[in-house]
Amino acid sequence: LRRETEQLKARLAERYSPELVEAMGLKRQILQKMLNHEAFALEAAALGLMPDDAGVASAIRAEAVLQDEKGNFDKARFQRFLKTNGLTEKRFVEIKRAEMAIELLQ
Repeated sequence: LRRETEQLKARLAERYSPELVEAMGLKRQILQKMLNHEAFALEAAALGLMPDDAGVASAIRAEAVLQDEKGNFDKARFQRFLKTNGLTEKRFVEIKRAEMAIELLQ
């Protein structure tokens, strides 16, 4: 929830306020999105659709935001990305694996 709120704050810039978040029911929307995501991930896991480690690693290396100017995976960018988003590498891998599994369901 904190990460989603911080991203929203960055997008809205000076228009952001806790009152706006409350008035628009954004906390509820964010929580619902998170619950839906988790439910899909659990369903994918129950169906055995979880991507393997090599597939997840490959997908992470292919993320444009994590690549240098030549299109190569940049570990330093990856570390900055994690820090900026308040994630550990382990948590990011879990999130990526769940996203990939959800894609397989759709």
